[in-house]
Amino acid sequence: MDLDKLRGFYNTAKLGNITKATTAIHLTQSAISRQIAGLEEDLGVKLFTRTHRQMKLTDSGRILYDFVGRIFDEFSQIEANIKGDVDSISGQLKIAATVGYAETYLPDVLKGFLRKYPNLNVSLLSMDQEVEILLKMADVAIRPKLPETTGIVQDLLMSNRMRLYASQDYLDQYGVPQQIEDLDKHKLIAFGDHTSHPFHAINYHLTLGKKAGEVRVPYLQMNSPQTRCNMAQSGFGITPLSEYHYKIQGEGLVEVLGNLDHPVVDIYFIYPEHMRNYQRIILLRDFLKKQLSN
Repeated sequence: MDLDKLRGFYNTAKLGNITKATTAIHLTQSAISRQIAGLEEDLGVKLFTRTHRQMKLTDSGRILYDFVGRIFDEFSQIEANIKGDVDSISGQLKIAATVGYAETYLPDVLKGFLRKYPNLNVSLLSMDQEVEILLKMADVAIRPKLPETTGIVQDLLMSNRMRLYASQDYLDQYGVPQQIEDLDKHKLIAFGDHTSHPFHAINYHLTLGKKAGEVRVPYLQMNSPQTRCNMAQSGFGITPLSEYHYKIQGEGLVEVLGNLDHPVVDIYFIYPEHMRNYQRIILLRDFLKKQLSN
């Protein structure tokens, strides 16, 4: 597969027709048409279905387009690494983060990151399920550590201690718990029994101080940390939040049982081994570490 033919094919597929591709790669329509026809002949398959207005990828064309896109992305990364200037940092950056992290940590941090590197395009996937990074679902995952897997890098991003919080109105009405056993008499807001949640300690207040197999029944359950925070602020009960979440969005909440040994959650910056030297990956990791350490 000749690189010039691939470039003509890729830009035609990306832009939807040959006319637009001529401007992008500075070739005539006939030259690009010959490149595509030669590539189809080399591969023995049709890459496009053609109409008078548009060229639509076939199934074979889609496979080649995805592959070639990764090749040209590699080229842009090499160029950015060589030039080393901000304007050369461009391309797509796909981030998969847990719902809680996407809701609370990332908005302000990403705003500063994109202000610094304006030519990057970021896609954010908010999900608590396991992220199959090696299948190209995302370039980077921000979440608790995955089981040890060949081919991925897992850098510790931050450690965050969980705490229990409630509104002053709630505590005025129901009293302030003084010891673990007092939680039995309080309204508890929990994540729920969603087995896919990556934070195994998220519902620790339901079993704290209880015998094996005993669990406190929560008053409310929801899978969004921000919604739990909002409900606690509205006086519905006691909920666990990370210290960082409380710091940035916990206005009106009061910590309870602060003398207990609350669990620590480690957040990792996870990405494929083959992207270890991608400048945009390195820049995002270092930017996040710096911001979250302040």
